[in-house]
Amino acid sequence: MNDQYSQLYESFRWLLPAQFNLAQPCCVQWAISPSDARRVALVVEKSEGDATTWQYGQLQNISSRLAGGMARMGVQRGDRVALLLSDPAYLVIAALAAWTLGAIVMPLSARLSPTQLAQRLRQAAPRVVVLDDLALAAYLAERARLPAGTRLVGQGMDSEHCIAWKGLLARQPNGLQPVPLPPDAPAMLHFPPEAGPHHGGVLLPHSALIGNLPAFVASLDWFPRGKDRLWVAANWSQADVLLGAVLPALYFGATAIAITQPPDAASLLSRLYRLRISDMIATQDTLREFCAPGHPPLPLASLNAIAAIVTDAYRETDMQRCQELLGRRPNAVYGVHGMYGLAGDSGEKWPVADHSPGRPYPGHYLAALDPADNELPPGVQGELALRQYDRHGHADPLFPVGIWQQGEIQPAPATWMRTGLQAALDSEGRIMPLPPPAAEKAQGSHRSSRPSASRANHRPAPKPKTPLPRNRRAPGSTA
Repeated sequence: MNDQYSQLYESFRWLLPAQFNLAQPCCVQWAISPSDARRVALVVEKSEGDATTWQYGQLQNISSRLAGGMARMGVQRGDRVALLLSDPAYLVIAALAAWTLGAIVMPLSARLSPTQLAQRLRQAAPRVVVLDDLALAAYLAERARLPAGTRLVGQGMDSEHCIAWKGLLARQPNGLQPVPLPPDAPAMLHFPPEAGPHHGGVLLPHSALIGNLPAFVASLDWFPRGKDRLWVAANWSQADVLLGAVLPALYFGATAIAITQPPDAASLLSRLYRLRISDMIATQDTLREFCAPGHPPLPLASLNAIAAIVTDAYRETDMQRCQELLGRRPNAVYGVHGMYGLAGDSGEKWPVADHSPGRPYPGHYLAALDPADNELPPGVQGELALRQYDRHGHADPLFPVGIWQQGEIQPAPATWMRTGLQAALDSEGRIMPLPPPAAEKAQGSHRSSRPSASRANHRPAPKPKTPLPRNRRAPGSTA
């Protein structure tokens, strides 16, 4: 293989538009022409053979009308809208509606305990919570401890506690256009899974979608190719999955597929053929289940690419078993704090190294730091961190724009966002993580990674060699 990594990494430049609202490129632009509006945007299969299809025109129609209803409820730019929705399609539609108004989306997982749910809602003080019947009981159990004034929208149910989704859409005209926003406007509020009552949430900008595109394209071996149908076998209510896997597929006008009851190995092949899946993004845990000991080989080599979302407890044995049983090795993708793809592999563009989740994707600058925020040389272990500016001195659009703490936006860590992963970078830039403790290996768990405010590294970011229009620059850099 011709190793193209250095050429791709060195030549990459960020190009950001002057305005960027996620609702526009991921939905509205594909609903303008009748032919594009008929493209299939989402497929949700709840049980084998029971699939619901959503076209881009339908997404635009419903999200626009829902945005109009939210506006009548008082939602405006900067307000938080919490989403507790088990159906992935309605989750995407509600997010698009909130972004249309410039609101900040906070997707919440049904796996949260009532206490965790209450903590996040108290922190965020959302103007509106959109939820379904599976989440209503948990919400009502904690309602006495939640901020007063939050209004509920109930999807797929009638309840005295909620405004009905269908009723909110009634008499709302279609055609409400997304409010123009700068790319660094806050789009999503992400709380780490282990966040306690005093931990802040990470605010990710609308431009985070652009920041995730290098990882998305590269990990799927240069997606899209035409007639792409991507199965996202992960929790869509997680910020990294929504911003790094689902929305990029919509950005390219492709089809994103959710299977709410993950198939076992026996039915996997029939699902792939029936749903015409061309590519797959899955968590490392999901792939491990497909490749469990005793399972027969599953010939998935017909897929264009498989990307594996890995944690800091990267397990090389999982990748090797996928190679043996699935017929191809997944491209590892590593991220943290809601940021999908900081580093990883691209099997068609550069060689994959054993025991490593990959190299920094083009546009991202990663380093191992000591406690004083000094970069460590290759081979020396420290804490992996993302720098706010890439190697050319341009702002990384994936870098968080702030920390949400006690109802206010606090500045994001200066220059570095630490990941919590103890690792070294080798001479070719590959991440070499420390092995997790034996207990974690046995349980298949991973260490927590909480956002930590990091002092600015006093060494200035490198000055860019080539101007990049309409982008923020590192302090002291010149055009």
